[in-house]
Amino acid sequence: MRWIKGIISLGLLFFLLCSLSWGQIFSSLVEASFIWVAYALIAGFGYFWVAAWRWRLLLRSLDVQPPSLPTLAQVYFIGGFFNNFAPANLGGDAARITALLSRGRNGVSITSSVILERILNLVGLCTLCIWAFLAQPLPLSTQINLTMGWWGGAVGIGILSMLIALAFWPPPIIRPWISKMHEMSKIVWRHPLELAQAMIATLILHFVLMLITFNNSQAVSIYLPLSIHLAVYAIAGIATALPITIQGIGIREGIYLGLFGNLGIAPESVLAALALNYIVLIMFSLLGGIFIFVTPRCLR
Repeated sequence: MRWIKGIISLGLLFFLLCSLSWGQIFSSLVEASFIWVAYALIAGFGYFWVAAWRWRLLLRSLDVQPPSLPTLAQVYFIGGFFNNFAPANLGGDAARITALLSRGRNGVSITSSVILERILNLVGLCTLCIWAFLAQPLPLSTQINLTMGWWGGAVGIGILSMLIALAFWPPPIIRPWISKMHEMSKIVWRHPLELAQAMIATLILHFVLMLITFNNSQAVSIYLPLSIHLAVYAIAGIATALPITIQGIGIREGIYLGLFGNLGIAPESVLAALALNYIVLIMFSLLGGIFIFVTPRCLR
C-alpha cells in the first residue's frame, strides 16, 4: 500500500507540475516575505501547544494521569518527526503512544486517546465544510458549490460508514481492540466537560493550521480573506482524509490549485505557498528529532 500511495502521489504531482513554470515558482520562493514566513512559524508553534492541550484533555477523559503540557508538546514534536520521516503515516501516533508508556500508564487508554484525536479531527473538518457549504465564502458558481457539497457529503458518509463497519463488524485481528475501545467510550462519556473542551480545541487547532497556509500565502503575495482560506483548508482536509496518497500529497495541491485558480491566483504562486508549508513542516520535524534525545528525561 505504501508503494501504491507513493506512485499515486508522484503521478498527481507530475500531472500538476508538468505545465507550470519552475522558474516562476523558485522566484516566488526567493522573493517571499520573511515576516509572513515568521508568522507561519509562530502559528506552527501554536499548533503544537494547542494539540498538546487537546491531548491532555482527552487523556484526562480516559482516566489517564497526563504529563505536563510542555512535556506533551515535546512528545508532539517527536510525533511530527516520525510522521514525516518514518515509512508509515501512523509513525507519529506510534511514537507518541510509546513515549507515554511509562509509570504504569494504560496503553489501551493512551491508544484510544490518539484514535479519538483522529475522530475529532474529522468531525471538525466536517463542521467547517458544512459552514463553507452554507456560508459560501468562496465566490464560486452555484453548480461548483453544489458539486463540492455532494462530493464532500459522499466522502464524509463513506468515512463514517467505514468507521461504523469497523465498530460493529470488525475483522478478527482487531476485535479485541474494538472491545477495549467500547469500554473506553463508556469512560469518555463520563467526562462530558473534557470532551466538549477537546472539541473546541479541535476547531482552534484547524484554525491555527489554516493560519500557517494563510501566512505563507501572504508571503508570496496571495491576498485572500481568511474565510476563503478556511473554506479551502476544510475542503482539502476532507479530501486528504482518504488514505490514497502519502500525507495527502497531490490531492491537497490539486484542490488548492483548482479553487485558488478559479479566483484568479497564478498556479506558480499557489505552489510556492504550499512549498513554504512543507518547508515549515520539515523544520518542525527536525526540531522533533532533537527532542528525541531530551524528552525521555522529562518523562521520568
